[in-house]
Amino acid sequence: MFSSDKSRPFLNVISFTVSELSATSRDLLRTRAAPELQKLASLLPEGQYYKFHPMFNFSLQRLAFSASFCHYLECERLVTREEVASDEYLGLAVDPKKGFHLDLEDYLAGLILLSNEMARLCVNSVTSGDYARPIRISAFLNDLLNGFRLLNLKNDMLRCDS
Repeated sequence: MFSSDKSRPFLNVISFTVSELSATSRDLLRTRAAPELQKLASLLPEGQYYKFHPMFNFSLQRLAFSASFCHYLECERLVTREEVASDEYLGLAVDPKKGFHLDLEDYLAGLILLSNEMARLCVNSVTSGDYARPIRISAFLNDLLNGFRLLNLKNDMLRCDS
C-alpha cells in the first residue's frame, strides 16, 4: 500500500499523464475521426441517413463514448450531446434536418459505454492509491443513472444494452 505522503508525487504524475492522454485523444478525434465522418457524410445520398445508419451507428457510438470519456477525464463532468457533436470533438450536426448528425440514441449508447469504463477506472484508481476518485465516480454514475431513469425507456434499444 501507498502511504499518503509517498503516494502524492506518484498520483500527480498519473493525473498529469491522464490529462495529457485525454488531450491527445481529443485531438485525435478532432483531426482523424472528424474528417472521416465528413467523408462518410459526403457519400450518403441526401435524405438517406436512416437508411444507412445501421452501417455506421456502432462507430458513432464508440466515438461518442471516446469523446465523453476524454471529457470526463479532463473535467469530471458529463459532456452534452452538443459538445460531442461540436467541432471540439466530432464536427457533426445535432439537428437531423441538417443531414449527417449525431443521433440521440448513438450519444446515449456512448454514455452507457462510459459507465462500463468507469468501473475499470475505479479499480485502477484504487490500485494506484487514489481512494477519493471512486467516490466521485460513484456520484457521477448515480447522476447518470438518474438521468436515464428520467427517460423512462421501455422496450428500447438502449434498455436492452444496459
